[in-house]
Amino acid sequence: MSKDATQGRYDTQLDLLGVLNYVFAGFLAIGSCTSVIYIGVGVAMLMGMFSEDQGEPPTFMAWLLILFSGCMMVAAWIVAVFSFLAGRALGGRRGYRLCLAAACAQCIFVPIGTGLGVFGLIVLVRPEVKARLGVDNPCVPR
Repeated sequence: MSKDATQGRYDTQLDLLGVLNYVFAGFLAIGSCTSVIYIGVGVAMLMGMFSEDQGEPPTFMAWLLILFSGCMMVAAWIVAVFSFLAGRALGGRRGYRLCLAAACAQCIFVPIGTGLGVFGLIVLVRPEVKARLGVDNPCVPR
């Protein structure tokens, strides 16, 4: 295989990875908004809407539900922003460390994020791809 064909293959993989990062970021940002339902249930527990015959639920459970689902929603939004920025960086052939960090963070979200993160890591650790993304000396760690 010629050098031009190999570079074309790496460019195709980087372009595909960039598009998949955009798609994953969109799905993650929209999907994480379902945490608003759990926040609403926690607020309803605090307001006493579940206290008819069974007795009132413990207040700490309502706060735990609100805090946990709020933190998970914010964390998912942060990874979605990371994924969006990584997709943009891959399109411009820059930001190697950002792309690597985003690929690692995506592995948390099973199964789609794990597949995308592992695919991203496999592509990004190649010396040819590192050179393509502007890493000075891809064989020597800093």
